[in-house]
Amino acid sequence: STSSGMDAQNYGSANYCSQNLLSGNLANLGSTISTVFFNPPLATSSLGLTYADWATRYVWFGSDTSLTSDPNANGSSNLLDYALVQNPLAPASPILPVSGYDGTTPNGPWVTLTYRHNKTATDLIYETWSSTDLTNWTLQNADGINVIQETVNSDVDGDGMTELCRTRIKLGANETKRFLRLQIRKN
Repeated sequence: STSSGMDAQNYGSANYCSQNLLSGNLANLGSTISTVFFNPPLATSSLGLTYADWATRYVWFGSDTSLTSDPNANGSSNLLDYALVQNPLAPASPILPVSGYDGTTPNGPWVTLTYRHNKTATDLIYETWSSTDLTNWTLQNADGINVIQETVNSDVDGDGMTELCRTRIKLGANETKRFLRLQIRKN
């Protein structure tokens, strides 16, 4: 009998079929005319991407590719998956922004918003907004004193595409609450 093998990398950027020498492998796979991808192809970190480029990296199988769609029903829209560098079709829960309190960094106390940032996206705007009452929101522009934008990890996934960013916002002396949100817009 004959047997054959297929090789695939963890990331879909370089999946391939190849002939493998297995016990009794007599089949010539050099003439193979089709390939099966186990992972949808992903963008390489050396290329700038737009949403349209990113959407072509996946095999959607008829799913809605629009910005507001959520084909994997995990609560994260395609736009958010693109911005946070996540697979829009994987059933996993999204890695969402995290807020926190920092009472140890000098010149604080601070509230923080930490989030994933798509370094290759050329058509996104990331904005941090804050509110004390959930009604009135203020855009937090980094000024280096009261609002600080910093990179926590420049290559969080090890693929050159994603960095972990944090916005720190200084709290007032008598401030007891502050709400934060990350707004991502496609330009």
